[in-house]
Amino acid sequence: MRFFKPLVLFIVFSFLVVGCRVVKLEPVELLTFEEKLQTLFPEAEITKVETADHFSKAYKMIIEQPLDHENTAKGTIKQTVFLQYSSLNKPVNFVVENDSIYFKTYELSTILKGNQIQAISRITNLNNTTAGVKPFLTTKQAVEDYHYIARKLKTLYSGKWITSGKGNAATSVLVYRAIYPYDADMVLVYNASLKNNTADTLTEEELQKTVDFIENKGHKILYVYGENSVSLEDSPVLKSHVNALKMVLNNVENEAGIKNFSEEDKQHMYDKLQNWLGYSVTIYPLEN
Repeated sequence: MRFFKPLVLFIVFSFLVVGCRVVKLEPVELLTFEEKLQTLFPEAEITKVETADHFSKAYKMIIEQPLDHENTAKGTIKQTVFLQYSSLNKPVNFVVENDSIYFKTYELSTILKGNQIQAISRITNLNNTTAGVKPFLTTKQAVEDYHYIARKLKTLYSGKWITSGKGNAATSVLVYRAIYPYDADMVLVYNASLKNNTADTLTEEELQKTVDFIENKGHKILYVYGENSVSLEDSPVLKSHVNALKMVLNNVENEAGIKNFSEEDKQHMYDKLQNWLGYSVTIYPLEN
């Protein structure tokens, strides 16, 4: 009898172990990416659009921003944001748009095979004559728009964050960097001017604060210029202790891009990107 009881228990236990099958459960996505966007921006109009290049999803969002970020009781203003999705853990190229109001794929997004977000600046509405609106179509208010979007979307994306812009938008990007230096891991600007304020909406005091920060603490910024660009004369003076890089393309005015440089210069820029973003990020050299 003493032998019989352990034998029965062993047989029962063996039957249970053999009879139990380990089933691998596939992860369940509770919310789609679009639903997550809608949760973050409940007031937004979100439209799915056709994808291009390496992106698997694309959306147009029209969101509400405070007309005056210092006094939200003054109402709201609409802002258009284009999102092109690659992966939640891939880098994000956050593009400030002062001129363009359509989807396009920027070269940095291609280099990183990452996500791209185009935030259409409220400054593009400078011709808006609606009573009470025009005084708030400023770079300072626009920077608060970008910060709001970045803060929200960073709860979705876990990859490195880059802010970029061209021409007038590049100036806005540098102002944004000066006010919120930790919103982005690095910055890429094309033909950025910080001395000529005629095409922007900065006060002299705001401009000077930006210049002081960028020239003395503006780390991890890649500046790309055409040799004949008028912006080059007004570009930041890079101090020796500042970890930044300025690249100038000879005999070109406004169409300078990373793709236009020599292979040696492109590699120099890729190496900087790798250093600033870390070796967990893959760099995909542009095809000739």
